[in-house]
Amino acid sequence: MTPRRLGVLLAALMQILAASALAPAAGAAPIDRLCNDYLSRTITVDVLGDSIMSGSGASDQFHSWSAKLDRILGVNAVRQRANAGSVTTDYLPGGRYYSQTWATMASAPTVVVMDWRLNEHDGYVWNLPGGADPFQLRDNLIRLINHIHSASPTTTVLIVNPPIVFDGRDIDLQRQYVAGMWVAKDVTNSLWLDLALYFPASAAENDLGLLGPDLIHPGNPGQAVIATAVHQRLHGTCAR
Repeated sequence: MTPRRLGVLLAALMQILAASALAPAAGAAPIDRLCNDYLSRTITVDVLGDSIMSGSGASDQFHSWSAKLDRILGVNAVRQRANAGSVTTDYLPGGRYYSQTWATMASAPTVVVMDWRLNEHDGYVWNLPGGADPFQLRDNLIRLINHIHSASPTTTVLIVNPPIVFDGRDIDLQRQYVAGMWVAKDVTNSLWLDLALYFPASAAENDLGLLGPDLIHPGNPGQAVIATAVHQRLHGTCAR
């Protein structure tokens, strides 16, 4: 094991210990409601997040991943509330997109799908507004999920890790952010979906065109992959 890899693992262990103070009082995630709604085809899904979740990279809304998922789950099942360029704090009280969080809390959906990481990373590295280090991202995710659960305790949250960006950004630092997201998942009893498993690990492997020209945002084929991956995660949770 390389020293850098060991450092990433140690950082993840430290995050688990530090995040324990933010753990919610509630028990396990409300899987019973998720599976009842999924199997009865009454499921509702709200989408929060950045450009990956908003469908940037699709040729049009019809080809976005959330529209594809909506067609799989049923008409008007998915409500798109993600915003390109956003960070987690934008959806916390006082943030520029908090109205979207409030609308989600008021509607109490079966599932909330959310990502984030890329804009926090870039802002932190390049000292831009909204930047957050891995620990701050972890804590902000925990606060946001707990805030949603304070109004809608039966909503299941699915945290999505977006594809790793390999255009010169520090891969090990990105993995530290992923470790923080994983801790937030455990602390809040959320579900997890790692899109990095579905997308290429280098530009040379993008032969299927899953990523668009910028090698960050999924094109139409990648949008279909996200929709299928989210659906499979929900189906796999309940088809037992």
